[in-house]
Amino acid sequence: MTLRLSLGELEAAARKAARGAGYPWGLAEEAGRAARALAGIGLDGADLLAQLLAEVAQRPHQPLAPAHLDGIWTAAAGPLCPIRTGAVLCDLARALPEGGMALSRVLVPGLVLPFAADAARLRDAPVTLSWRGGIVGIGPEGLPRASGILKLAEVAEADLFLHPGGTALPAALPWTRACAAPSAWQALQALAQRTYAPATEASRLTGAGAGAGDTD
Repeated sequence: MTLRLSLGELEAAARKAARGAGYPWGLAEEAGRAARALAGIGLDGADLLAQLLAEVAQRPHQPLAPAHLDGIWTAAAGPLCPIRTGAVLCDLARALPEGGMALSRVLVPGLVLPFAADAARLRDAPVTLSWRGGIVGIGPEGLPRASGILKLAEVAEADLFLHPGGTALPAALPWTRACAAPSAWQALQALAQRTYAPATEASRLTGAGAGAGDTD
């Protein structure tokens, strides 16, 4: 069974889950926004983010952020996180090299798509994202719903290549509800719980937590 959620509900849960997984709030907000953008074209943004956060948990001592930006973006150790990579991409969107750049070993690469769309919007011009077996042109108007994008969303790790220009596919009509696998939603909710302060005796007495007489 697939859950149907509001886009805002998904974004809030994704943001809190990323924070619970250890991302700083700024990047957690980017994660929530990315999950919402993917849900807006009919992909399971919750599942993609849950996959990423599970992978990141297995690499607690690897920063996974781009450390080398000369032609081929790589992390200092291990693969690249798509959220951290996407944030850097947006910062540099207006200065993308004409020849493009490679993104080496990107985890859950489907999560890069919203940031590629942001880069196109910031440049007010199309960008082209390609990988082994696929290519998609993304315009300033937003993400398309193309077969290549659907395939990229199924890949656990990939080398990507992004370059300015190309022919953009028409932006998809936005979905008004998000679809999420129950297991992915539960995983995000579990991580989000880490952001909540535990109830103390003082908070209980002032009504912030369960009352002393609560037995639930």
